[in-house]
Amino acid sequence: LRELDKQYLLMRTRISLAQSKRRERLFEEIESLRDEIAENNVMLKESIAYSRSPAISKLSDAHLDYCRRMEELAKDLPRYMGETNEEKAEAAALYAEYAMDFATQADRFALLAALEAIYIQNDKTEEDA
Repeated sequence: LRELDKQYLLMRTRISLAQSKRRERLFEEIESLRDEIAENNVMLKESIAYSRSPAISKLSDAHLDYCRRMEELAKDLPRYMGETNEEKAEAAALYAEYAMDFATQADRFALLAALEAIYIQNDKTEEDA
């Protein structure tokens, strides 16, 4: 949960700072984030290859598939953006909104998994008592 809080704080901070940055600095921030995403994808591939748990391998594979699809959509996004800067900004904001909705749903799945783990742990503790 602390890691999730940390990541959301980082995202909110980056968005806030981005709104006040010059165009050149924003481009650098975009490139930096793309590098982070690529590094994360490498780690996911390693999780799939080296995990002893089939469940973790499947989860990593699903995550990697999601990342690939989002990258494809991001590359196709300019085709759907329109002609004016206003139309392009609106399309990019809508993409961001849906990506955040997906992240929120992923949070719910993470919460569900955590609650189930706690429930099972508590059940085991009661059995041991």
